[in-house]
Amino acid sequence: EQKVNAMTQMARELLEKQDKMNSNTDSSNEENLPKIAPDEKKLSGELDDLKDQARQMREMLDQFAYVKAADADKFCTAVEKTDAGQNMNNMADNLSQQKKNDALQEGKKASSKLLSLLDQLQQGQSSMCQGGGQEAAEEMRKAIDDIDYLSDKQEDLIKGADEVLNNSEVLRDYAAQQQIIKESVTGLQKRLEALGKQSPFIAAEMDNVVRSVVGNMDLAIDNFSERRRPQAVNAQKEAMTELNRAAVRMLDALENQKQCNKGGSACNKPSMAMNSMCQQQQKINQQTQSMCNNPGKNASSDQDALRRLAGEQSNIGKTLQQLADEFGDSKEVLGRLDAIADDMKKVADALSKGEVGPETQEKQLRILSRMLDATRTMQRKDYTDQRQSTPGEDVFRQPPPALSGSQLNGGLNIEDRLRSFMNENYPAEYEQHIKAYFKALLEKSTLNSVQPSHDKE
Repeated sequence: EQKVNAMTQMARELLEKQDKMNSNTDSSNEENLPKIAPDEKKLSGELDDLKDQARQMREMLDQFAYVKAADADKFCTAVEKTDAGQNMNNMADNLSQQKKNDALQEGKKASSKLLSLLDQLQQGQSSMCQGGGQEAAEEMRKAIDDIDYLSDKQEDLIKGADEVLNNSEVLRDYAAQQQIIKESVTGLQKRLEALGKQSPFIAAEMDNVVRSVVGNMDLAIDNFSERRRPQAVNAQKEAMTELNRAAVRMLDALENQKQCNKGGSACNKPSMAMNSMCQQQQKINQQTQSMCNNPGKNASSDQDALRRLAGEQSNIGKTLQQLADEFGDSKEVLGRLDAIADDMKKVADALSKGEVGPETQEKQLRILSRMLDATRTMQRKDYTDQRQSTPGEDVFRQPPPALSGSQLNGGLNIEDRLRSFMNENYPAEYEQHIKAYFKALLEKSTLNSVQPSHDKE
């Protein structure tokens, strides 16, 4: 990922330098052109350095297994196949020969090819380093299925343990079976940690819940090994309660991720909303390019399609402007979003007029490039905001009032409330998990209320 980020930044800087070179050439007198020719040669050398980075990346891919090797291959291929260096060398030769118009023409071709290259690299960067929303949603579904499976296995194990005697030799077998389930939960925990890097909806609290599951399973294993069946079963039930909590939280995360993939309000992080808009912009760019390369025979049909694209481009611009209004606490990002929104208006006007030539396509590429760049800036802000810390302070408050006798003894209020929750209606997709959670809590509460009598016996 560091290599991908570095190469993308190199391409971005190279494009900026080439644009500046074109501007300098346009404003220079012909007799001064040979003086800036070496600078263009230097840019051609920097492109060669970028290609050398692609070669090194291929060597890394050969040495290590990478789950997104296909995306990485496309990333390297984009660098290897660009022939912008030829235009750079031609521009340098024309500058040396004081051929201003020819030099400008070659320079613009080089910029256009570098922009196309940057667009491909940023898309690859987004795919490899950020993680796609659809991919994250699919991983969440798999995790929910695995949690359900483990919860069922845990429940079966509890039922079996309830039926054996305290001093039975079979308890050691239950310890072994619990160890197998625990190892599966540990593997799930590692997957959730990786998934948390792809989606902001997998909160750190999820990791705490799974850690609690593992901790209770360890406790159950120890108690089974020492033939303390009641304590082992209590720990097992606690583990199952936490598993059900994890399933409910994962369902919420999946729903939020699905809404975010559709561009909905669940994208409570600016970077997620921006990433969704990037995907929409990429589709518009592809459709525009397709129409330009394959014009239809029916002119009215083409015009209708262009008006539709213009409408979609305008809608993205409005959504982007809304995001800019909400993101007013960052002047750096706000300025970028305002500029992108202005460019989108120009593209929408061009599409509505039927202008789908190279100039419009180049503007669309620049829009997408800037959007991807703004997305990564927002992600850094999201990352920073999540980890801000402040010095601790002594806080003095009045203690809460003492609990009443009914609250201290019996716990009937809690049990009655849990039973009422069990009888309520919930959405079908959540009902199984929610009721299982309340059922486990009720069993725990009931067990705690009768535990002292067992201790006396």
